[in-house]
Amino acid sequence: MVFPLSEKIVENVCVALTKPYLDAMEGLVRKGVYGSRREIVKDALRRLFRHYGLEPFGAEEPEEAEKAKETE
Repeated sequence: MVFPLSEKIVENVCVALTKPYLDAMEGLVRKGVYGSRREIVKDALRRLFRHYGLEPFGAEEPEEAEKAKETE
């Protein structure tokens, strides 16, 4: 299922994570694998949606789309 980009609405979601998750995310940012924790969460959601056959968005930022392809 693909949603048109015109339906794209931005909304913030707060998630509480334990220290091991935060430490792992910070490690990926420090190593340069991702530019921010935000990118990590968005990439994880993209992968989850793809796994279940959902494609609810297009590539928001070209560099994020390229990074996602490289890490698959």
